[in-house]
Amino acid sequence: MSSFVENEQNFHYLIELEDQHRRQLASMTIEEELDAFPEAEEILLRNKKIYEKRLCNFEKRIKNAVVNMKKRKRPDWEVEIFLDLITVGKELQEIINNLNFINKYIMKIKLRKFRNKDPKYRRFTHDVEVARGVDIENLFNRFGINLRKKFAICPFHDDKNPSLRVYPKTNSWYCFGCGRGGDTIDFVIKIAKVDFKKAVDLIVNNGL
Repeated sequence: MSSFVENEQNFHYLIELEDQHRRQLASMTIEEELDAFPEAEEILLRNKKIYEKRLCNFEKRIKNAVVNMKKRKRPDWEVEIFLDLITVGKELQEIINNLNFINKYIMKIKLRKFRNKDPKYRRFTHDVEVARGVDIENLFNRFGINLRKKFAICPFHDDKNPSLRVYPKTNSWYCFGCGRGGDTIDFVIKIAKVDFKKAVDLIVNNGL
């Protein structure tokens, strides 16, 4: 009987430890998580390649489907509906959400390295967050890119039909024609042809 009680007490003690651990993890900042898990960068980079490959394969499947629809001479509106439905599907959303999550942590790692070299990192980190928070649709409008039902003609390739889609919930964008995509900063980097730091500066200080 005493053995049973002892095992029962040990069980509840382990459950309590596990709950404490979970609460501690929930309250940890990203910086603290990276300190506690130094292997994170290697794992994140490996997973990023996996999801980028999945995104590439997904893009190829969509392109093949669109080509087949055009071969069968399906009307443009039917192609647009197909693209609209496929881009809100669970598979693509999962890939994009995971890539955004991974890129967020990778950027935190880069910013921490940048911090160790530059005492002005706090201001730059703040500017990055502000730049990423700029409304993606307003940013497109300010560059003269008109959105129609979240779709637009992509400015990065010879786009005949609107193939670039914005995702207001994640404040991101992706083009199914050329495969480019990202957040607000990525957009300014590509359209203004500047580096990361200059893109942040343009968004934050020039009111883009």
